[in-house]
Amino acid sequence: MNSDKRLILISVFSVIFAIGVAFFVLYSPKEKAKEVIIPQDNASHEEKDMSGRLKGISKDEVMIDETEFLVGEEARRMIVADYPECVPEKAADCVPSFNNDFYIRNLEEKTVSFKMADNVKIIAFINPGSPETEEISLDELMARFEDEKSFMKSYPFLFHFKDGLVTVIEERYVP
Repeated sequence: MNSDKRLILISVFSVIFAIGVAFFVLYSPKEKAKEVIIPQDNASHEEKDMSGRLKGISKDEVMIDETEFLVGEEARRMIVADYPECVPEKAADCVPSFNNDFYIRNLEEKTVSFKMADNVKIIAFINPGSPETEEISLDELMARFEDEKSFMKSYPFLFHFKDGLVTVIEERYVP
């Protein structure tokens, strides 16, 4: 076989391989996005509240996966938008939490870190499943978060920002 034919064969196989890789990348089943930690300068979150899940916490920063906490008709509209097979009257069949009139919307799991104020206020449930809350210390929150039996990693939180810093971390009640 001469070198021209070999070169042509190598070129053809290279193109076929590249097409196969492109097809795999474009049409392979999409997995849930990998968690990525993105440090923030906090400037875009001044004087604002943010819903999210607590993903990590240290003495001076908190890691949050931002979510939308929706209720009522807004929740129903977003469920139908996110789940095209759902009809508005059957929204709770697609998202069981809507039986209690809420939907925690999280289309992209992404962890973002924010600095906390020195005097951050933390409001947590006295008992999981009860709406009664108490103010706890940062050390207590960190201990609860690290506890293997804790539900804190799955509960929604409300984070209050002032002057670019997290000033209040409040566990959200979900019935």
